[in-house]
Order: sequence, then structure tokens, then C-alpha cells
Amino acid sequence: MNNRKDSIYEIIVKYTRESILDNTFQFEHCNAFDIALELKIDRSNVSRLLNQMFHEYLLIKINGRPTTYLSREVIVNEFHYSKAPQIIDNKEQLREQLILNTPVGNTSSPDFKIVGSNMGESLKEIIDKVIPGEKRITCRPADLIENEMDKLEAEMKEWKQQDEDVLSYALFPQVATDFFKYRQAQQEKVDMTQADTKNAAYPV
Repeated sequence: MNNRKDSIYEIIVKYTRESILDNTFQFEHCNAFDIALELKIDRSNVSRLLNQMFHEYLLIKINGRPTTYLSREVIVNEFHYSKAPQIIDNKEQLREQLILNTPVGNTSSPDFKIVGSNMGESLKEIIDKVIPGEKRITCRPADLIENEMDKLEAEMKEWKQQDEDVLSYALFPQVATDFFKYRQAQQEKVDMTQADTKNAAYPV
């Protein structure tokens, strides 16, 4: 790390440890604004470097205003966690967990279940390149797709005679529509391909 980045990291380590040792768990100075004041540098530069260290898995982020950053190393060493979350919802959640001396649940960023993907392990660098950033899919990808069945059913409601018709339309909209027209013509003895719908003339 460069000198400025080292200085910021050292302050985060100091503030993280101090808030643990005094049992306040407030971490009130572990933010870009207070660090910028102490080092007398621009806050935007501090924010950029904090975010960079967060993505390097050196820091843990606590959501809120202001955003708080903690030293991952201090949290892991002081509380003997085998893992620590990347993001925590709020300070109160962290405080309760630390007081209870139990591992912090990672509700904002689920564990990535690949052997070797954790901090300091052999595959972490490769995985971070393949799947950059903090958001990773840890569920069935189809669960992330918006349910469009109601929309599709509304589009083809004039042709629906059974539930399977909606599925056919969802998979093959043009082919299914042509079939629905053919089926209607057979049922009503009207050839819709020859119909003059504008003048309401339907050949039989």
C-alpha cells in the first residue's frame, strides 16, 4: 500500500481496536470524514481509498450515515472468527453480536461457498477476477428473474382456453398465436386468415 493508504488503514485499525477495548462498540471515528480531518486530506480521496481497501477484503463495511469501516483483521483476531462478513446492516447489529461474542451473520452479502475463496486462501484472487465486486449469485439464478406469467396471460387472454396455452405462448409466442388462430377457426368453422375483421366479414 502507498503511504496515504497505509496511514488510513492504520487509523482504521486503531479506531476499531479502541472501540472494542473501551466496550462502546460505537466506532464513531471509523469514517471518511473523521479520518480526513485527522490526516488533513480531502474526504473524497479518503472515501476512494477506503472503498478500495473494502474491495481488497481489508475492511468490513457497516451501512448507514456516515458509512463506517472496520479493520477485518482486528475483528477476526479479537473475536476469533473463522470468517467475517463483508457488509453489516448497522452498528447495533454488530454491537449485539460482539457483546454476545458470536459470529456476525452476513445478511447483506451471503457467504460464497467455494473452497479457497476466503481471505488469504489460494483461489480468492482468481475468483475476484472472474466475479468482481461484492455481489455474487449464491441462489438459483432463475429465482432472480421477475415472474411475467400474469403479463403474458394478459397479452394472450383472447386465445386462452386452458392453462397450458399460457405456457405455449410464453415459450413460442408467434407459433402459439398462429396455432390459437387455427384452433379457433376449426372450432368456430371460421377461417380467420381470410376474414375481413375491419368490416366484420367472416367466410365459412
